Amino acid sequence: MAKPEGEQDFNSIVKSILSSLLTLSAIDPSKALTIRELSERTGIEAVHIDSSIRILMYLGYVSSTNSESGIKFYLTPNGILAASSLYS
Repeated sequence: MAKPEGEQDFNSIVKSILSSLLTLSAIDPSKALTIRELSERTGIEAVHIDSSIRILMYLGYVSSTNSESGIKFYLTPNGILAASSLYS
């Protein structure tokens, strides 16, 4: 069954978040981004980013840090490798 126009496959959203974190240079705690910031910069709804981030954290590709503006997320070394491999 075809997906309605504009509806992305969940797996493609996870890959998009992984790729976006790399593209936005969120590769260490000092460059980490909140879910809201990721949503604003990618156009992906925050609820989809939240569930994708949970999966990426479980896989060890994303880590989090607390800041004054809330919880921020960034790629781990394994996440950087995984994101980079999307392009090869």
